[in-house]
Amino acid sequence: STTAITKDLLKDAFLEADLNAPPRLVEEAFISCISEQGQVSSGLSWDLWVRVAEQIRKLIPVENRKQATFSDAELDQLRTAFNLQSSDGFVSKGQLLWMLADSGMPVNKASGRRDLYLSLDRARRKALDAGVPEEDVGQIGSPRIRFFPVVHLARAFLKNLTQKVLEREEAAMRAVRFSSTEVMELRHLFEREAQECIKEEQQHDKEDEPRSLGTVIRLLGQEARVPISRVILMTARIGARIKISQKEELYFKIRELCVQDPGETHRGIDFPCFLQLMQWMLDCNFGDINSAAERSR
Repeated sequence: STTAITKDLLKDAFLEADLNAPPRLVEEAFISCISEQGQVSSGLSWDLWVRVAEQIRKLIPVENRKQATFSDAELDQLRTAFNLQSSDGFVSKGQLLWMLADSGMPVNKASGRRDLYLSLDRARRKALDAGVPEEDVGQIGSPRIRFFPVVHLARAFLKNLTQKVLEREEAAMRAVRFSSTEVMELRHLFEREAQECIKEEQQHDKEDEPRSLGTVIRLLGQEARVPISRVILMTARIGARIKISQKEELYFKIRELCVQDPGETHRGIDFPCFLQLMQWMLDCNFGDINSAAERSR
């Protein structure tokens, strides 16, 4: 017997074909199937499926550009936070500055605010170039700020953050003497611990409390970090025997390495700092870590 096509089945079929279509495109594809075939209670013809799948394949990158490559879930988070302050689909410049106060964007200084307004108009142009309808973008220079320019503004900010993290990582890798295999192993160890920390943070979050736009953007750009106390546990796992009397020295070295870290150091150290810490520990055989390295060979 044949199965009637539903939106959920159509979405699953797209996923099987490696087409991660957002809900709006699935809805449009479903309506298209009904309009072309008349009814879908007996499934789809092969020719119609091929046409619809090809159309979706072409539209997914277009939709991704409109959304500034944010996933549907991330876009929903941004929209929910934006709508907390918007009226009739827009916010004022003053409201936007208040909404972004905890984002990490430099909006608390006059120079930062001037840069923000320039960036906002660049984001409007970017949204238009990506195919966002003009009515969803608004006028260049307008004091009324709509949602999609804010989406593209957030992406530009997060892209800049990512670039800075990559530059720090490249500098750290030039400063250490680990092989590429050793760097990969240390990264795996670090990221596994960082993921555990993120899970614990999420468990302590108040699910019912709405997040501000700035908080959503800050969390989307939050790089992996491990608290210093857990860094000590990590080094113990790989064989370092750190005495109580040595902990103060280790804390001092971590603070020294973090001087060049522009991120949220109160959350712990990032991977570049961890990489340099491991090199220092090996160089001075801190906690007799080299003995552990020899035993593992």
